[in-house]
Amino acid sequence: ATKMVGFWFGVGLLLSASTCVWATVSTSEDTHFRIGFGSCHNQKLQHQPFWQLWQDEELDLLLMLGDNVYADKPGPYRGRMPATKEEMYQAYETLFNHSGFNALRAKTPILATVDDHDYGINDGDKTWKYKEDAKLLLINHFDTDPRLGIASRAEQSTMHVVWRTLFRGLRVRVILLDNRLQKDVQTGSVLHDNQAQDMLGAEQWQWLSDELHSNTADITLIGSGLQVLAQDKLVGEQWGRFPASRAKLLALLHVTQTPFVLLSGDIHMAEVNRLQCTFAPLPFWEVTSSGLTHSWSGPRSFIINWLADGQERVGQSYLGLNAGVVELACKQGEAQEHCDPSTATITARVMDEHGQTQLQQHWPLSQLQPGPLTDDPNLLACAQSDPHQGLGAACRHVLAQCSPRMTVERQQWALVRSYLLLALLTTVVLYIIIMSCLLGCGSAYASPKALHLVLVPVLAGWIARLALNR
Repeated sequence: ATKMVGFWFGVGLLLSASTCVWATVSTSEDTHFRIGFGSCHNQKLQHQPFWQLWQDEELDLLLMLGDNVYADKPGPYRGRMPATKEEMYQAYETLFNHSGFNALRAKTPILATVDDHDYGINDGDKTWKYKEDAKLLLINHFDTDPRLGIASRAEQSTMHVVWRTLFRGLRVRVILLDNRLQKDVQTGSVLHDNQAQDMLGAEQWQWLSDELHSNTADITLIGSGLQVLAQDKLVGEQWGRFPASRAKLLALLHVTQTPFVLLSGDIHMAEVNRLQCTFAPLPFWEVTSSGLTHSWSGPRSFIINWLADGQERVGQSYLGLNAGVVELACKQGEAQEHCDPSTATITARVMDEHGQTQLQQHWPLSQLQPGPLTDDPNLLACAQSDPHQGLGAACRHVLAQCSPRMTVERQQWALVRSYLLLALLTTVVLYIIIMSCLLGCGSAYASPKALHLVLVPVLAGWIARLALNR
């Protein structure tokens, strides 16, 4: 509670979209600054454990990274049916009448952006007929909190927003991107070399460029509903399906010398991803937390892990219910009124529904600095490029410097890999069913001893995974 004292008095000083003013959020007693983040919350489900767990964390800010409500609804063949305007409104009303959510909201300001399910249509894009309604619903419910002090988003074509504060002298900036209102129609699941779709739209790109060029910060947290660094998941959406936009974002962050960590959601699981590019001395990092009320846990979890295991992932994923916390800390013993960026640290962790840490990544703030600019003209050219023109030579050069690198051949091979794994799994299931039936009927063609042969296709599946995954 004491962490917000300075904020109450400084809220009026927070920035408009064009002026850099830093508001003080900390008091002299603060030793840590905490920002929560999460996504994929179905307001209709009874079990909502993280409102209380986030309260216990004494957050300074909470980031809702999309799918904050589920306005669309289940359809046939495990598909989703678009929401009506009334269903979109009712979904928000249900959330904002939840006692646990309101108790958290009373203590902690919440900054939000949309993803597809609160947008009203699965995998939605700029063609959605209710996109303005989705924007106004988010504004009218989340942006009315005076503690946020953010510029109005009502006149924007997208829901991008920036929030800034000072923590013991450290300049902390949060940028939330909107990957829905101006997102182009995705042409397919498989990447094409000349794919010319844009993720953000011209207005948001210009705003982001102006923000990054005009204002600096000691650390910038960039929230995106969709994953940015992870790029070879065979199902779902990701920036990797929009290679020109992905290359432009990475180039823009580097040429503006922005120290950052990416935060994302959408995938109903949690993981940490890392991408190393030769034009930057240190890798780029992304932490994904998705699954506030539902996730991929259960019998299907090992299948999902097969399909979603990308080369950018660091360590293991976590497939249970989860929520994230980013914590900024100063070196112990430093003067209370000042935090030295060279000794400050940042820790991102993902907790389960019991508050136990399942994933954690720790960085000295100095290890997130972008390093000196190279004289490579392709970086600037890519940062200024128009994704609607496709993956030009400059952005192609940028992506070629990043490892692991997404190529058409790599994604096609990943598709083949997943089909093989699914075929192996189907074979195992059918084999078990057939053998069980034969045993149950007392067939002479089956015996309990024969069941050990089930291990053969299972073992073959794991060998295939190891052989094909890398």
